Amino acid sequence: MINYKRAMMFYSPALRYFVAVAEHESVRSAARQLNVASSAVNRHLLNLEREFGIQLFERVGRRLRLSEAGYILQRHAIRALADFDDAVACIDDLSELRRGQVRIASVESIADSLLPEIVSEFQKDYPGINIDVQVGSASAVAEGLLASECHLALTFSKADAGLGEELFGVELPLCAAVGADHPLASNKSVTIEDCVKFPLVLPKNSLSFGDHILSLLERSERAGHPAVERQVRTNSLRFMRSLVGDNQTIAFQTQLGLHSWEAKPGIKLLPVEDMDLKPDKLSLVCVNKAQLPKAPLAFANYAEKTFDEFTRSHPMISN
Repeated sequence: MINYKRAMMFYSPALRYFVAVAEHESVRSAARQLNVASSAVNRHLLNLEREFGIQLFERVGRRLRLSEAGYILQRHAIRALADFDDAVACIDDLSELRRGQVRIASVESIADSLLPEIVSEFQKDYPGINIDVQVGSASAVAEGLLASECHLALTFSKADAGLGEELFGVELPLCAAVGADHPLASNKSVTIEDCVKFPLVLPKNSLSFGDHILSLLERSERAGHPAVERQVRTNSLRFMRSLVGDNQTIAFQTQLGLHSWEAKPGIKLLPVEDMDLKPDKLSLVCVNKAQLPKAPLAFANYAEKTFDEFTRSHPMISN
């Protein structure tokens, strides 16, 4: 849910109510969130439609769905509220970051590993700054940044092309996760050819590294190596982690994505070493660094510091 608390206080009720109804697809649900009467929300929506002379919502069952005109207004409203909230944040900068807001979009593998640590440490130093984290696929993260729904995006190299300005990047080698009693567990490293002999749990394309893994397997097969015979496909990192260690299944992830897996007993992480295997790259991206309010900029500095510390303690990774 997009959270523009202070901007919502200053903008006209009609625009605020419109944004809430568009998000909840219901006048009643929006009214509950806004803590106002449903009749007031409905009245302002009708006034908006009269002003524009066009229908902004279409009723589909019990839901209100945006019309084509409604989508246009929603895009404007989100940008307007975000811009205003950033202006308030810049005013907050004058009070030395005692208040403010940071909106972050992140792919799941990072949200499941280092991001909670970064958020926790940041809030210790800046308890008055609110943080909004939206987790999604690489494409959803990119869309959120371009639509001004977030200040910062943590995403991977293929997804961040053309998004804006990279604040920092980390190259992430690929690893294979195996159970402690797996036949490959005694190896210091593995190849794709080694792994395809065993059952694999593979990421769906909706996960940020899904395309990367599938292209590696296809390339291996074209090179004459055995095709994958047994596989499970999933869009859940948690499910992948649960499946590994219980049998002979192998999962692939970046080293950073596997950071949280290291704590699970019975799982061993093995570097994947193939001559044509290039590391993936995680980037922290914004639309324009010069226009970032101080709170998101301070958070970006915290994130870079945490990733630097991680790379020093995990030498396979390089900045």
